[in-house]
Amino acid sequence: MQLLVKNPAGELTQPNRSSGAYGIPQALPGSKMASAGADWQTNPITQLKWMNSYVLGRYGSWQKRLRPQKKQRVGISGKSEISIKNLVKSFSKKS
Repeated sequence: MQLLVKNPAGELTQPNRSSGAYGIPQALPGSKMASAGADWQTNPITQLKWMNSYVLGRYGSWQKRLRPQKKQRVGISGKSEISIKNLVKSFSKKS
């Protein structure tokens, strides 16, 4: 499972045309992100908060989730590329 994938629609606020998944975490259905905030459709921070909660709830930590994928690079909306390692660092600093 990839955590972040390029959305063919090219937008973080539009569903993925191929799968119907929504936003940065490609949640399906997207409406489950409402648990992180009413602005889940338009706010990338809300989407990231939901994704963080999902990963911690399902895997216990980002490190456990990412262990087999440490060197994988992912795109966000085709506009930029980040490393998962840096994403984990940014969430670790806020915890």
